[in-house]
Amino acid sequence: MRTAAFLPGFFRQSYFSGPIARSAYTTITLRIASIGIGFVTTLFLARVLGAQGVGVYAFGAGIAMMAAMFSRLGIQTQISRDTAVYLNSGDWPRLKGALWFGIIASIVSAIAFGFLVIHYFLLAGNNSQLVAAGLLSVCLAPFLAIAAAFQGRLRGGMKNFYAYVPELAVAPVATLIMIAILYSLNILTAMTALMAFAAGWVIATLLSAFFVLQSESAQMKSSSVRIEWKQWIKGSATLAAASIITVAAGRIELVALSVTFGAAELGLYAVAFRFAQFTTFPGFALSSGFGPVIAALHAQGDHHGVGRRIWLGAWMNFIGSLIAGAAITGASWIVLPLLGAEFIAARPLVATMCAGFVLQSLAGRPADILSMLNFADAAAKAGCAVLAVYIIAIAAFAPAFGVVAAAIITASAYVAHNTILAIIVSYKTGRRCDVFAKAG
Repeated sequence: MRTAAFLPGFFRQSYFSGPIARSAYTTITLRIASIGIGFVTTLFLARVLGAQGVGVYAFGAGIAMMAAMFSRLGIQTQISRDTAVYLNSGDWPRLKGALWFGIIASIVSAIAFGFLVIHYFLLAGNNSQLVAAGLLSVCLAPFLAIAAAFQGRLRGGMKNFYAYVPELAVAPVATLIMIAILYSLNILTAMTALMAFAAGWVIATLLSAFFVLQSESAQMKSSSVRIEWKQWIKGSATLAAASIITVAAGRIELVALSVTFGAAELGLYAVAFRFAQFTTFPGFALSSGFGPVIAALHAQGDHHGVGRRIWLGAWMNFIGSLIAGAAITGASWIVLPLLGAEFIAARPLVATMCAGFVLQSLAGRPADILSMLNFADAAAKAGCAVLAVYIIAIAAFAPAFGVVAAAIITASAYVAHNTILAIIVSYKTGRRCDVFAKAG
């Protein structure tokens, strides 16, 4: 199967058609919808509840996502990869064991993080609303973690539509609908909005579980269970560490800043980060299509083709990010005042983070390249190192210099992380992946 003949030669490659391409297009479409719904939800809450209310909401949602981080970054990918392998080989005991491993490990990791959060707030919490939001989010975290495990199973079985619909469509839509209902009943507060967020994710998790049960074969249902704990935990940890900075940034500083600042400052930062995130979308959309292409060409030994795609990918990523960053920065000057006079202070935060996201795109997509070419270990070490420095910098400078410092540190972390990964790509593969590299 080929794409339309009138398209340029590069886009007529067979890798941009068929199941993999359709899966990528579906993912991109759902991601656009998810980001758009989340953006609308944030703007609505900002308009109704103000900076303080949206700060409490964003803080609680961020805590829940961080508590489920190990599952969403590592366990999910581990299950997805193992499912594809065991389905192909017909290894039903390991196939069944991979899912049980994911469920158990997800619950344990979410609860373990929850205890840390509870301990943190009981000792350091200085805002009753933030304490309540944090504790509610800890109860929600296991649902997010289990949903990620189910998603990994469905992705590994090439059921990407069913994998992504609960998370990217059902959860945000259900949350937005319930928030609208709460508003119509005149009982919308930061905490009730967070409860709507929790309910939306519970619904999404139950739907994911239903899809998984529907997809199980008779052989799998009747087979025994074999769990390789040591191997799968190590693999999950490595995969999680490789991508940890991209998830931690934008959330971990909310936890650090909550000790020093109030909910209003957190609200300004959360709204600004939500705006700036749109700058990274071209890179996400690109990775959905380019990852499989690079992996396929590498497996075929087509080194020139790999180099050509990496070069094109770097330029498409940079140009897309540059256009998006300029548009988002400009839009923030118009939209933010409409949310209330207090949100005007978020303008420099948006500009700072957009600039960082554009600068990091100059290095191309090194994380995708390392993952596709089996160098995830190196990416994991770099991700952990950058995260450690990032946390130290946030703790040292943000309390003294405010949310502007947090924005600068976040932007710098993205730039540093992508630059280091690009250097690792050059060292491991002998080729550069930035926009200044030669084509091919």
